[in-house]
Amino acid sequence: MESNQVKDKETTIKVEDELRCEESFSGCKSPEIWPEKLPGLMDFTEKELNYSGQSASNVNFQIEACDIQYMNELGQLTPDQLMEHIKTLQESAYQLGLLEQAEIQRGRLLRILETPDQDVAVEKK
Repeated sequence: MESNQVKDKETTIKVEDELRCEESFSGCKSPEIWPEKLPGLMDFTEKELNYSGQSASNVNFQIEACDIQYMNELGQLTPDQLMEHIKTLQESAYQLGLLEQAEIQRGRLLRILETPDQDVAVEKK
């Protein structure tokens, strides 16, 4: 009985070794999985959006009449219709992400997100 358990363990170890992946993703560039961190991007967005650092719980949300109407419309949907609406929203968000990635790439090529210190360093080369 013990010999069967030992064989099973050896077989399991061999299978695990065969399935082990040695691939490294550190050099891969996938804008959707690992977005590239652009120098100056966070500074730019904080400056432009006037981010105050408040958490979401500290922000007062003003619900307008159109928001209430939208929530009521969503409440009237059947579960299947609601899932379709959610899928549409997810697809829109995905398309927006692709568009944003293209604009970030454009900004990188035009160097519009670099700080003035970085511009001077590039010109000296």
